[in-house]
Amino acid sequence: FSPSTTNLNTNYIPSPADTTAGSVTIYLTTTGNGNCFPTIDSMVINFTPAPLVNAPNVSVCRNNPIANLLGYSSTGTGTWTTLGSGVFNPSTSVPNPTYTPSTADTTAGSVMIIYTSTGNGGCNAVSDTLLLTFSSIPNVTAGTSQVVCANNSSVTLSGTSSTSSGTWTSSGTGTFSPNTINGNYLPSAADITGGVVSFTLTTTNNGGCNAVSDVMTLTITPGPTSAAGADQTLCANNANVALSGSITIATGGVWSSSGTGTFTPSTTSLNTTYIPSSADTTAGSVTLYLTTTGNGNCNPTLDTILINFTPAPLVNAGANIFRCKSSPDANLNGYSSTGTGTWSTTGTGAFNPNNSTLNASYVPSTADTLSGSVILILTSTNNGTCNEVIDTLVITYQPKPIANFLAISKCVNAVTT
Repeated sequence: FSPSTTNLNTNYIPSPADTTAGSVTIYLTTTGNGNCFPTIDSMVINFTPAPLVNAPNVSVCRNNPIANLLGYSSTGTGTWTTLGSGVFNPSTSVPNPTYTPSTADTTAGSVMIIYTSTGNGGCNAVSDTLLLTFSSIPNVTAGTSQVVCANNSSVTLSGTSSTSSGTWTSSGTGTFSPNTINGNYLPSAADITGGVVSFTLTTTNNGGCNAVSDVMTLTITPGPTSAAGADQTLCANNANVALSGSITIATGGVWSSSGTGTFTPSTTSLNTTYIPSSADTTAGSVTLYLTTTGNGNCNPTLDTILINFTPAPLVNAGANIFRCKSSPDANLNGYSSTGTGTWSTTGTGAFNPNNSTLNASYVPSTADTLSGSVILILTSTNNGTCNEVIDTLVITYQPKPIANFLAISKCVNAVTT
């Protein structure tokens, strides 16, 4: 009792046991009764339960910060207040409003929100305080921009995500293999033609946060080209190949051969000469390769040229001829695989009907027969790309026979010795 039990107008302060019991009886007994008995009166004080209020803590993401509040009051009503500067929607008097924090709230990292009972009857209002915390926004990096070559364009992706997962999208039409943070991307032909592809890495497993993205750019540069030149057909006896190669993008090129010939002045000179070996010309063809060098991040590129070798002309002047000086004209029987040829002589005779008839006859001059022999040369004509080919024969002029004998007289039936 306060201030005391003897003060008629006093306050009774119940103990926890009283309120727990739900009621208590208070007695007022008279004092100073003289020769009278004291008189007692009583009253019962009933205790109703105090309001119960509950406001559980909430955690939201800074980039998705609107919080759903779950308030409870045993009185059925209550009101929300904040120690921050956010806004309740639709109002502070609904038990389950949303709270939209201010920038100051999210910057602070947390805010205290209080739910207080209303409609308390004879009870004092009761409050509960929740802590609204703002978790960090997911962090994602798509990696640095990359430059690849059109002929070596597979891209290794190196993203990072604070959520430990994410998915890629691209502005192109290539394929991801697999579509993970550290996957690979194979550009399509359209990507390579376009030259630029943008990649976006977006976080997944974001919890209550909104997804976060980052962008990187892939630049696809043209690949090197190699042009060895057009295929050629050359003659086996005129087979040196003049080469005039060209390259783009790369800094140089190198020649190689399927055969065993040599390049002069070198294999690294784009304008060089290939000198085929006998094995090359015998084989009938050889393939030459021009491969780019100094390719940077590109794969080397090669181009080929096919060199075909046609046979050299075949020429046969015929066997050597022996003629009598008294009958010196010689019939010739020449052959040329080109179908034509021309005769010439080391002497001063003449060919009949002319020197372009393979089966002409040779009419020697007096000087030819006096010298005792002459060399005739058959040279191929209509050689195409071939060098001309010659063959020779020798005509030897022999003196005409001389008969020499003595006449002796003998008798008939005599033995001659």
